[in-house]
Amino acid sequence: MAALQFRHGGYRVLFRYHGKQHTFLLGQVSKEEAESKADQVEYLLMRLKQRLATVPPGVGIVEYVQFDGQARPAEGPPPPAEGPQPPADVPPPPAAQLSLAQLRDRYLATYEASLEANTLATIRMHFRHLAGQLGERFPIAELSLAELQQYVEHRAKAQGRLAIEELGRILDHQPGLVAQVADLSAHIRQDLIDRLAKGDQLLKQSIEKMVAARRNELMVDPECPIQTLTADRVMIHQLEVWLLASKFPDITKVPIGLVRRVQLAKDRAECRARSALKAMQMLRRIAPKAAQVRPPSEKPIVFKLKKRKRRKVSSGG
Repeated sequence: MAALQFRHGGYRVLFRYHGKQHTFLLGQVSKEEAESKADQVEYLLMRLKQRLATVPPGVGIVEYVQFDGQARPAEGPPPPAEGPQPPADVPPPPAAQLSLAQLRDRYLATYEASLEANTLATIRMHFRHLAGQLGERFPIAELSLAELQQYVEHRAKAQGRLAIEELGRILDHQPGLVAQVADLSAHIRQDLIDRLAKGDQLLKQSIEKMVAARRNELMVDPECPIQTLTADRVMIHQLEVWLLASKFPDITKVPIGLVRRVQLAKDRAECRARSALKAMQMLRRIAPKAAQVRPPSEKPIVFKLKKRKRRKVSSGG
């Protein structure tokens, strides 16, 4: 798509090619001439996109469209060519564009003798992922920044999945390590509950029931070690957020010298809680469908416990 811009008494043409914006000056021409040139630029860009024409080697795209699909004319008349010449109206055959598969084959052929086997295997793996996303026939010259960013995001999600699955397999073979971490998590969780209850047994029991219920709700498969440990992490960080909220319910009443520290501690605790919940939700999404007996819970964890007021017993008879 080509557009016109009128500035300082002259027209200029703006167009995009391979995701980048280019421009060139037409000068002081009429509006009809400027529109005609913009239409010609659109036509040339369409031919390039349809692979009916190619930009000659050593010629920039701006120069190509500015001079009607040809190179800049040389100074003075060109020397007469020898031998028979093809008709002027016959365009040269378009050169074959380098595909992703051709780039892969040439790259591996160039560096195969100088790289180790493990390095070559990693390179082949990356090319395989790239070909799976774009296709082996994808022309490298048409690779845009948006397509590259889409591939990066796709691989990042896939790597997160693979990492979680690999960690799950490791934990399945390390029951002793899982037991130690689970025992440590239980002690931390109980300590936070005790600090929240402040000696009130009724409040302590209420918090323990709520934490246990929410922990069971988070897990799709209670027998999966990584889900169990992640659920413990979610509850610990949420209890930490709740403890800070109970200690400093009103930030305006905190001493001025401590406001920044308190607010920073709250922000960090909430960040850890969100990160843990996000990891738990990812685990739920990749869990086997047969084990998903409950729908995934996307709601944030919010505790709304209030300390019960003790009734005053009258001494009168």
